[in-house]
Amino acid sequence: MYSIHPYSEKYRRAVKAIGSSTFHADVKSQFATSQHTMAKTSLVLKVDSEVIGFALLTFRAAQRGLPKGMEIAFLGIREDYQGKGLGSALLKHILSLNFQHIWLNVAYSNPDAQRLYERNGFRLWRRIGNRTEGGITMGYTKKA
Repeated sequence: MYSIHPYSEKYRRAVKAIGSSTFHADVKSQFATSQHTMAKTSLVLKVDSEVIGFALLTFRAAQRGLPKGMEIAFLGIREDYQGKGLGSALLKHILSLNFQHIWLNVAYSNPDAQRLYERNGFRLWRRIGNRTEGGITMGYTKKA
């Protein structure tokens, strides 16, 4: 059985280990920097007492053509727990938070993540860069 908890410093080491083992090299440096500035709404996903996933969230004012809302800066699930519905469970929890707009950036080179977000109601909002080095912004807007 899984449980979702607020992110705190006591989870930093586990979150860093998951991010280091699951993210592509081009994202790891951004991830390492972002751990120091995460919102109190960031989350960890635990199975029993073990951290197996996380969502590092940041609140963003309207910018770059995106609405005011929550950005999923990083979401990671430990490799041995991927494909078991836990990423979707974490996303459903995020979607239940009190934000009308939620978005994230995902690399073109990560089609598995794109499918996960699509299955959970996220849609393409814009394209970034090119197919080699770029990605897409996917977003979710709650119905009023």
